[in-house]
Amino acid sequence: MASIFLRPRAGLSSSAPKFAWQQKRWKVSNSPMAAAAQMNAQMPKARAQPSLRILPEGSENIPRDIGLLPNTFIQPTGGNVPSWFKDRKGRMELLKMKWKYKVSNVRDLLAWRWYARAPFDLFSPKKIALSLYKDMYTSFALSDIKSLRQICNDGLYESFKGRITSRRNKMHWQLHSLIGTPKIVSNSATVFVGTDTAIRQAVVRIHSKQSISKYTAQGDLVPGTGQQKDVLEYVVLQKRKLKNDETEWTIWGTTEETTLKVLEEREKKRFF
Repeated sequence: MASIFLRPRAGLSSSAPKFAWQQKRWKVSNSPMAAAAQMNAQMPKARAQPSLRILPEGSENIPRDIGLLPNTFIQPTGGNVPSWFKDRKGRMELLKMKWKYKVSNVRDLLAWRWYARAPFDLFSPKKIALSLYKDMYTSFALSDIKSLRQICNDGLYESFKGRITSRRNKMHWQLHSLIGTPKIVSNSATVFVGTDTAIRQAVVRIHSKQSISKYTAQGDLVPGTGQQKDVLEYVVLQKRKLKNDETEWTIWGTTEETTLKVLEEREKKRFF
């Protein structure tokens, strides 16, 4: 199943403040989502944020949604992992990049703690992720735009709002059971040097059985909807530190496993 989250790809800006990113384009994440598979429609493209290259200095000018932090690494599984026998070079490259990203994440988290003077808060994303996840999909199904504004970051909120505006059918989303417990697979941060702004992101792996039912105006179940689906998603949570204020965790969107192809594309657009 293909996700309908439309998220900006982020590339490092050479002329922006250190650790600042410029959004490049919107793309459809490849992570699976049951709701997307049963809606048979594309999410509308969200409006791109202004480039950080041309933003005036000052924390008030940095958008809340700067994209997925470049140091995010999601350990690939199954067929996304090169075979030791068929692609030993690729497997070694993946292992090397995994540790390279881990070291970068530790560095950035220390900067978050030292420069932003914010707590590490490493485990709270796991505690809150499932609750936010369920509230998000429930609110989306109920067309509760007000609640989505509190749960979602800007780009994701605009995408959901657009879908709700063009919706014709009533919907019901349900999470039936978890397949394993939610797991934190990435913890990263960025500090905008010269400003009072810092951003934290954490990726939580949520594997579940869920369903979404669609109903006609007469209340009849739309054929082909309502079946339970096995759904695995990597949910990105984000919080922001602005001067002395720290926001609550919100959902930025979803991401995908970091394959060799993803790494190759990313490394072409970034530098440490």
